[in-house]
Amino acid sequence: MFQVTGASNDPVTRYLAFWSLISALISLLYGCAFIIQFSRMRKPSIAIEWAFVSPIHGVLMKLDKS
Repeated sequence: MFQVTGASNDPVTRYLAFWSLISALISLLYGCAFIIQFSRMRKPSIAIEWAFVSPIHGVLMKLDKS
């Protein structure tokens, strides 16, 4: 997008292309975070307990087993 001569001169196109790239990077980060989060839940009991507790206390709260 930035290599096209007409698009590189238009500020609206540059602005939208920039934020499109930023949102794609954020999407990749969230995807990686969810893969890491759910790969740690190999035991079904941990995943089931997380699924029942998260709507009550919020998704960001971690279960404390200690």
